[in-house]
Parts: sequence; structure tokens; C-alpha cells
Amino acid sequence: MAYQDFTYPKVVADLGLTVALDTILFPKPKPAPIHPEFLTRLRDGIDLAQGLNMEKGRSEFIIGPFLLELRRMAPKQFGLFSGTEFNVDQTRGLNGYIDFMITPLSRTYLLTPPVLIIVEAKNDNVWNGFGQCIATMVAAAEYNRRTGLEDSIYGISTTGMDWKFLRLDGTEVTIDREGFFINQPELLAGILLDIVSSRQAQMAVAS
Repeated sequence: MAYQDFTYPKVVADLGLTVALDTILFPKPKPAPIHPEFLTRLRDGIDLAQGLNMEKGRSEFIIGPFLLELRRMAPKQFGLFSGTEFNVDQTRGLNGYIDFMITPLSRTYLLTPPVLIIVEAKNDNVWNGFGQCIATMVAAAEYNRRTGLEDSIYGISTTGMDWKFLRLDGTEVTIDREGFFINQPELLAGILLDIVSSRQAQMAVAS
């Protein structure tokens, strides 16, 4: 068993979790300005990915470029990993590859705790990604816990067009009641940068 074998809602019982659905995780998101040249490239990527209509195309032409632009907007503030093998606990099925991971440390050559955000790409429907996304969030929490870190883990299930946020606190998963879309790139960027900056501030206080 591996991350991709988990399905929602069965993952909840499989991993001993509870779910909260009627919550807005980001009630007043603040948009972050994005360079117009990137917005033009993003539109080209959307057109290409929609024409291909494949999960890999959406990862390569929409999700990956957007996350990379986000990192450019916040230089040296977070690390971005793609297609990383992340084996945490094979006895529980917490092993396999993760599409994208964001950490508040800018190292790109070595994955080190804490893992902050998990991003899973899906071709058709964000709900179809919840099982895999939640399993990887649990793995990330366990990975962080081994170094004494107990903070929230955020997850995103996305088709490239549709972005749905989740948050794991202990054994409770909150699935954001709201949804966001790639045609709101400034809002998406604002939310992600706020998550990263908040964690940076917590780490600075802790140190």
C-alpha cells in the first residue's frame, strides 16, 4: 500500500482521523501582486494543459510554474520539492512519491523538517485527490514530529484549475469549505505566502 492507494473518505478510518467540513480556513485572504509577464505565461500554460487534458501536463504547465513563481516572489523563504520519494511508515502505507512539497527552509538539495504544505495534482476532480493528500499530510506530520515539531500541515488537492485546501491538526483534518481557482492567482499566491511567512515567524520565535 502507498499514498495513492488511499481513498476518501475511507482514509479517515484507515488513519484514525476526524474531519471538519463546515469551516473557512482563509476568511479574508489578501491577494499578492504577480508580475504581468508571468500571468501571460500562466495563461499559455493553462491553454496547453487543458488541450493535453492529462495530470502530468497540468503539473508541468500550471502547478509547477505557479509554485516556482511563488518561490521567486519570496526568495530564499521556502524550499520546493517535486516528485520526491517520501517514505515515512511503510507499515501504515505512508510511503511513495509526492507531487510537490513546500518547506519553510530554502534548501533544495536535501529535504529536512518541517514540511509545511503538500500539493497533490489530479486530472479531473479535486475530491478524488483527498485520500492521497490526507495520507501524505499525516506522513508529513509524523516526519515533523520526529524532530519535535507539532504544527499544522496544509494540503492542497488541485486539478491545476481548481485548488482545494486542507489542514491537519493532530488527528483532525479540516477541508476548507471554500474553493479557489487558478484564475484567482493573486489570491492563491497570497494564501500560500501567508502560510509560509507565518511559519517563518514561528520558527524565528522558537529559535
